[in-house]
Amino acid sequence: MKKILYVGYRDNSHSSAGGYDSIIGNPEADCLMGENVPFGFIPVSTRGKIFNVTFLDIISRFKRLKYAITHYFYGDTLVVPFLRLNRHKIVVTIHLNIEEERRCKSSFIKVLRSVDGIVVLSTNQKKMLKEKYNLDSVFIPHGFNRPKFEKVESILNKNKINVCVLGQNYRDYDTMEAIIKFCLERRSDICFHLIGQPQRIKEQFYNYCNVVVYPRIPDDKYFSVVNDCDYSFLPLTFATANNALLEAGFLGTASILPQIPGVEDYGAPSPLNLYYSNMAEAKKLFVSLKKRNKSLDLIRFCEENFLWDSVYYKLNDYYKTLMVK
Repeated sequence: MKKILYVGYRDNSHSSAGGYDSIIGNPEADCLMGENVPFGFIPVSTRGKIFNVTFLDIISRFKRLKYAITHYFYGDTLVVPFLRLNRHKIVVTIHLNIEEERRCKSSFIKVLRSVDGIVVLSTNQKKMLKEKYNLDSVFIPHGFNRPKFEKVESILNKNKINVCVLGQNYRDYDTMEAIIKFCLERRSDICFHLIGQPQRIKEQFYNYCNVVVYPRIPDDKYFSVVNDCDYSFLPLTFATANNALLEAGFLGTASILPQIPGVEDYGAPSPLNLYYSNMAEAKKLFVSLKKRNKSLDLIRFCEENFLWDSVYYKLNDYYKTLMVK
């Protein structure tokens, strides 16, 4: 019997260095990916993706019998509980807020009660699962590796303080809008670079003189912009793992972050990153921003805590504990 089967898909909204599908690099494992089953061409985050996810779920339930452990690395998509088999263990990784309204929560909790292991990507998720649902889980952080890219000459004005705003998941757009408007009046030398934003946000900020709105751009240009920026601004309403935070950190670009649960699991301590707990603190922070060099200490912090090789070791140790239960 083979040891581990990873089941999931690639979210192409992530950069080449981002995405939890990098978990399949674990040398102990095989993988079954969404693009290799029917409807695999359908993009993630579209309604039609449900067809691909359904086929992936069905096929994997047969394939699991050849493996000691099957790990669904995007476990949030599961809605049908598993039949427990002593010789075949099921592990899921949870990425999203368990309490969010769009989830069929009762079905999902039944799934979690039917599996052998739950991996969460933040300590606050682990605490909530135990306190509210009496479910045990293990916190193993999201992995990342330092991005590899060909440097592209960016359009950034090096005389400005450049701040990138990356991604859209759980973003606090009210805070983002308030800060951009505040800086328009108080800090005209700060320029915001919006990348990976939904269409409505692109249209909303397109005509702001202190904002550059980017279409989808290749990785070389994406990482060049992040690398050339002085800061990354991540206004969040909820936090588990965050690719944008790790992308900036591995390039030595400091992030500006809210002090909310989940952030502390990935964010380097101040002054490597900067933190605010309310709007007044955020405005005070932006008023005081200065040009900033790349931080080797920030890169070192990320490499010491989040390299995928380290995650593989932690996962494999966790699998061993499940097999003796």
